[in-house]
Amino acid sequence: MSYKKKVLNFTLFSGLSTYLESFVGLLLSVFIARSLGAENFGRYSVLLLIASIGVAFANGGLKTAVIKFLAEARGKDQAGVALSVFRYVLKIQMMFIPATLIFMVVGVYLYFDFGKDTYSGLVIGLVVLAVIPKSLQMFYVSVAKGMEAFKAIFLINAVVTPINLLAVLIAALLDGGLTGFVSAYAFVSIVYFAASRYWVKREMEGLAHKPEPMPEEFRRRLNRFALLSTMNHVLLFIVGREIEVLFLNAFGMTEEAGLYKVGFNLAETAIILVPGIFGAVLLPVMAKSLGQSVDVQAHRFRESARFMIMLAAPIIVFGIVFADVIIEILYGPEFRRAAVVLRVLLAFFGFTMLNQVCASILLSHDRQGTVMKVVMITASVNIVLDFLLIKYFGLGGAVAAAVLAKLSHALIYQYLVSGILRTQLTYRGFVHTYFLALVAILPVWLVHRLLPGAPVLLAGIPVFFATYVILLLLQFKITYPELAIFRDALEHYPLMRRFFDSGFFRWIDRRYTQRFGGEMA
Repeated sequence: MSYKKKVLNFTLFSGLSTYLESFVGLLLSVFIARSLGAENFGRYSVLLLIASIGVAFANGGLKTAVIKFLAEARGKDQAGVALSVFRYVLKIQMMFIPATLIFMVVGVYLYFDFGKDTYSGLVIGLVVLAVIPKSLQMFYVSVAKGMEAFKAIFLINAVVTPINLLAVLIAALLDGGLTGFVSAYAFVSIVYFAASRYWVKREMEGLAHKPEPMPEEFRRRLNRFALLSTMNHVLLFIVGREIEVLFLNAFGMTEEAGLYKVGFNLAETAIILVPGIFGAVLLPVMAKSLGQSVDVQAHRFRESARFMIMLAAPIIVFGIVFADVIIEILYGPEFRRAAVVLRVLLAFFGFTMLNQVCASILLSHDRQGTVMKVVMITASVNIVLDFLLIKYFGLGGAVAAAVLAKLSHALIYQYLVSGILRTQLTYRGFVHTYFLALVAILPVWLVHRLLPGAPVLLAGIPVFFATYVILLLLQFKITYPELAIFRDALEHYPLMRRFFDSGFFRWIDRRYTQRFGGEMA
């Protein structure tokens, strides 16, 4: 199987899994926000962010380490070494968890004023304890990624996601408020952990009859990678996550915290739904290609970035143009102010999402030391900006701080990778792709201005995407090999077969043939 076909195959199952999890996650977020209202949803967001911080500390860089070194061992057909990697990293993971719990107990004691805050000790206790199953679940899912078992991850999500939905619905029906929804989160974390552990344990037992000792140099690399990656991971959490929610809550802006969370959630989901799926499969692929030439990795770097921009552009442009409509349909008029947050974050996430590609390259080259210095600076800047801008400018300050920190981090990342691979990304081509998406959405925007309403907007979505794809084909943004792969994969469906047999596509095919030569397979 060719590199592109293999990555597209991984992307299919990773995509199915991510679509299922993200769609239900967004649905639950909407349901919980409407149930709690902006202010209480802000409190709920603070609690979940604290749980996420705990998971970030508990997992550290172990998730990335197990993905990378499992992929390397499997790439060399060393199943016994791969089994040793799994057991060794799991042992480290079991030491990280109790240390994290101690850190969290101290942290929540210092952060919350238990005499004044509306957070009960039960709710905070559930959040802290939920870190145990959640961090173990994340570890086992990372093992599955290292084994390139994206189909298994999809099956786990297919089983657990409906349980997640049911748990939240029960909490709402019982009118449990914050306590009910946090209890549902803790319960589902346990179910996810049990399902992922069951599958991974079974697969690892079948990987090899017995573990083989890791070579000493391999173990040293793993230890160094895990240490530096842990420090990077914790700092990256500050730069990459919605840490502004903590500051908004600390300054008494609980409603603004809920609004920021809504805008951030939608922007992040938009990136995860398409380009993020592709980024999720890059690390094992890059790790296995470590022994190949720099030119090969440079080509894959450029192509991956181009492909992610091509996938993201229509979603980002649609979200920016119709942010107010999206917010009002999903969350209701109470959250209307979150539209500005969504617009600004989407505009910049369209650039910073390339961090996934850059991180895959840097991690495959063991450059954690350099990255850590950069991340320490950007994380420190992020915290200082959050403190100053949020204190004086509230919600607008939170958005500005997030954009400045994430943008500077992305620029430095891309500079580092360009130096390692001796190549440059085609930024002019990226701008051209976004321009095509903007042209494609103009008819939908004009019709919606004349005939406002959700039904008209929903009917315009397929028109927008079809126009965008046609513009990509006319401008040769989809490469000739990609077009052949897509045709091979999709022509089995009657609707797509009619499209490929149409006179328009034959004309497109002739244009590609004239430009690139040869005939499409």
